[in-house]
Amino acid sequence: MKVEPVDAIKGSINAIYRIHEKIDTDKYKEKKGTNLMISLREVTNDNIEAVLNLKIKEEQQTFVASSCKSLAYAYVNKDNTVAFGIYMDNTLVGYASIIFDESDNMFNLWHFFISELFQGKGIGKQALGVVVEEIKGKSLGIANKVALGVEEENVVAIKLYESFGFKDTSERDEDGEIIMIYEF
Repeated sequence: MKVEPVDAIKGSINAIYRIHEKIDTDKYKEKKGTNLMISLREVTNDNIEAVLNLKIKEEQQTFVASSCKSLAYAYVNKDNTVAFGIYMDNTLVGYASIIFDESDNMFNLWHFFISELFQGKGIGKQALGVVVEEIKGKSLGIANKVALGVEEENVVAIKLYESFGFKDTSERDEDGEIIMIYEF
């Protein structure tokens, strides 16, 4: 039987997801609210399959692009976009991509999510802080703002962004999402 390359990739991704599901996420519960060891690692050949396999809760799928779709956008815009896996210690827990918008002279947090397996453990806010620090490091004094778009119905994300200091601009993007800005 001949195995098509796409089927082989799907098989690898499913195997990774089975391994990912077996991770003992309970050991991180006691760390909620403490400083977790969060880091970003650029998406490369070494971690792309694991990143592609990240899942969000079913009810969030209308709010956030999948990592597969986001990576496709990042590839098409590779000259000014960077895609990252979000890690806690050495465990992949989420995904973020940032893009520099030359027309607005600011960075955009294009995609950001924590895997369903790790939500509710205090990781999101700390990960957001690490992403913003990465942006600050890349800005080199050229930009001092980070923008993002968020669905109005995504109340949990809005509260997260507001708790970090993002402000609602009262504007909407072309998709009808609320535009929020963080100034540093």
